[in-house]
Order: sequence, then C-alpha cells, then structure tokens
Amino acid sequence: MESVVSSLKRELEITFNRIDLAKAELKNVDLNATDEGDQSGIAEQRLQAEATLKRLTKRKIDLEHALERSKSPLFGNCEDCDAEIPEKRLLAFPSTTCCVACQSVREARQRHYAA
Repeated sequence: MESVVSSLKRELEITFNRIDLAKAELKNVDLNATDEGDQSGIAEQRLQAEATLKRLTKRKIDLEHALERSKSPLFGNCEDCDAEIPEKRLLAFPSTTCCVACQSVREARQRHYAA
C-alpha cells in the first residue's frame, strides 16, 4: 500500500496546482463584456471555470481523506466484506471504502429504495 500512499500524495500535489490554475482562470474571466454575445460567452466560461474548481476541490478532499485513512491498518480493505481493494481502484477512486462487488450491491440497494 506504500505505492498507493505515494501516488495519492503526488496526486494531491498535482490537484493543489490545478486548483491554483483554476482559481487564476476564474479571476481572469472578464464579466465586463460590451455586447450581449460576449457576455453570454463569458458567463459560460465562468460556469465552466467554477465547475472545474468545484470538481478539483472535491478531488482534493477525497485525496486528503484517503491519506488520512491510509494511516489505519484497515486502509485498502473493503469495509463490508474485508476483501482487499485493488490498488488501481484506490488510485482511481481514493474516497472508496468498498470493493467493486460490495459497491455494486450498495448502488443496487440505493436504486431499489429510490424507486
């Protein structure tokens, strides 16, 4: 799991850099366009920049939580069945606490009760 922790730390650093870039992009969006066409285009750019920043912020939080959980001896084990969660899954979805099989069961239950 050391390689997962190292990868999570690298990904967190990259995410911090991307957040800084997204914040700079958001600041650079000029809302003082002179005609209506420019204003709608700029509004769209602002929405995209805000969405990017929101997504990156969520990723940062997920990575920070994963790094905190990595200190536990249970890190990397499914909280439902105790099976080992593959490293690739932990890297792709750092907030995951379940293996694919148990996550599928959870999602099926959610769909069942949502209907």
